[in-house]
Amino acid sequence: QPATPKSDSLLAPRPQRGAATLVMVGAVFFIVALVAAYTQRNLLFDQRTAHQQIGATVALEAAEAGAEWALALLNGGRVDDACRPTDDPAAGSFRQRFLGMDASGRWLPLAGRTFACVSNGAAAWTCDCAAGTTAALTAPAGHRSVPAFRGRFVAASRPGLVTLKVQGCSRLDNGCQVDAQAPRLHQASAALEVLLALRSAVPAPPAAAVTVRGDLAGTGTLHAYSPDAAWGGFAVLAGGAVTVSHLQVGSAAGSPADALGLIRAADPVLSAQVPNGERMFASTFLVWPAVFRDQPATVRMACEHGCRGDDVRRVVARHPGRVIWISGPVVLDGADAIGSTAAPVVIVVDGEPIIDTELRGLLYLRQPRGDDLAVARTLAGRGHITGALVVEGALDLAGDLTVVHDHEVLETLRLSTGSIVRVPGGWADFAR
Repeated sequence: QPATPKSDSLLAPRPQRGAATLVMVGAVFFIVALVAAYTQRNLLFDQRTAHQQIGATVALEAAEAGAEWALALLNGGRVDDACRPTDDPAAGSFRQRFLGMDASGRWLPLAGRTFACVSNGAAAWTCDCAAGTTAALTAPAGHRSVPAFRGRFVAASRPGLVTLKVQGCSRLDNGCQVDAQAPRLHQASAALEVLLALRSAVPAPPAAAVTVRGDLAGTGTLHAYSPDAAWGGFAVLAGGAVTVSHLQVGSAAGSPADALGLIRAADPVLSAQVPNGERMFASTFLVWPAVFRDQPATVRMACEHGCRGDDVRRVVARHPGRVIWISGPVVLDGADAIGSTAAPVVIVVDGEPIIDTELRGLLYLRQPRGDDLAVARTLAGRGHITGALVVEGALDLAGDLTVVHDHEVLETLRLSTGSIVRVPGGWADFAR
């Protein structure tokens, strides 16, 4: 037979190879797919964890914002139902809306009352401070998720303390309620409890109707009465001499001057142990003047060009339970009293005062210039003080002044006037 051409042998079929390579490539792709799926699973898990962490952080920050917001309003003046400052005398302060107090100084949270705020999507909040038991809020239009908080006050186990409970939520819905037991869907929430206490503006009320660190002199007339003799007080307590031209003291208004021991001059505590005006201030309020002036509950009135009694009345009416610090000359005049027995006032005057009206509370007059007791604070007018008068330096009385030491007024100041502060204690919790 003839030989097969060489070209025909190249076209002959051959056995196929590469199946093992195909299996290996398929296995590699399968492993890569598993790794990609696992990586995608981790990415989704990390994304969900980050989302929950953001929500929890927003909720906690909302709860903290609610606690600080409530604390600021507790030390503020009158507010309307939307928690905005108002001059309406019928609108109580935030403290009056949510907290009461018994005769012993124990805080009594008003039952069932809550407050709430929701972010408006910008740099402000919409709030509800109405007296209803459940604060009503509506999320702003165009925002699917905005933080909110709700809060209320509950009685604490110790006298003098009150517990503030705030629920912060990453978004506003019906589940964002204080102590809510219903499941909170599609949101994060944080519960915060803080303890609050009153830092009294008058922790140690004066024991005398009139207390003067230096000399009490002048051509005026002073009527000083200490009807609370059971408390061991004086009508007049002075670190220097008492040489006022006309002086009448007694254990009750209208009683004659006699040897009741109600005048104490050259008191060694005032003359020796209180060497300067700032220490006199600290011995009265148990805090230095700068700290007292800058505390949250102090309202500062700038009266460089003079203030009148009606100016002071408006400030007192707008800020119940707060301290009034007046810088500059002031004339306390007018027919209506400043303060009342139920709501007395603490007024610190750093300027020349004239008293031509009735004041119920504590009036503290600061040293005029430096700490030279030879420079006396001049006090003019025909005034009446029910409570106490304290003078940081010497006093030159040029008018007709009546001061009646009133233990009830001073005790009301001790229990209800001052700054509410945050004290150690409390806790925070998260829910999803």
